[in-house]
Amino acid sequence: MSTHPHITHDDIEHRFGYHRATFPVGYDPRTTTTRLTRFSGDLDEDGNVATAPRHAFVRQTFIAAADALIEIVPEGREQALMLTALQEAAMWANAGVAMQSPLIRE
Repeated sequence: MSTHPHITHDDIEHRFGYHRATFPVGYDPRTTTTRLTRFSGDLDEDGNVATAPRHAFVRQTFIAAADALIEIVPEGREQALMLTALQEAAMWANAGVAMQSPLIRE
């Protein structure tokens, strides 16, 4: 029994389940350049939020941040911790994006 009564089994499944990436109608990752804009209008064929372009945006944003910061932060412990923190932030950002897509029931 959960010690947090406000967290339901469905909440736990949603947090730990696999969420498939979804693509906007007509999106082809081989030919479509990810737009660096808000993605409010991107829906897949089922009307769900299309997450693939959002994941790409997260990756592009963190790569750009890491590239810029690595130029000004000297090598050493601080730089290593900075990169670890950026990786963690990217992971949480992608987890948040993934939670918008449908849960795959296994």
